[in-house]
Amino acid sequence: MLSDDSAVETYIRESSSSTAHPASLGTAAMSAKDADYGVVELDSIMKGVDGLRVVDASVFPFITSAHTQVPTYVIAERAAALIKSAWLYQRWYDRTSRSNLICQKKKEANFELLE
Repeated sequence: MLSDDSAVETYIRESSSSTAHPASLGTAAMSAKDADYGVVELDSIMKGVDGLRVVDASVFPFITSAHTQVPTYVIAERAAALIKSAWLYQRWYDRTSRSNLICQKKKEANFELLE
């Protein structure tokens, strides 16, 4: 029989377990770009790989003490916003580049007419 609080706490810590599957958590941990640990940057882009984002519970750098459903939703919503923002920027950049190219061609054509 356990008589003091520290013995009860020790017993609980040593004998309890979880039915969750935490094996997938932290396998692609998120960290800062210049950090020595982690494989995913804060914007969900895998370090050293172009065009690959990791958007799941494996990016958690440590296992949460609560259910992982809500934090996973937060990661997914944030990644969706980042992906959409990157896509919109790329569209704007492509259009701007195309527009600048057309203007350059028109300028060149006008200079050719003046010569």
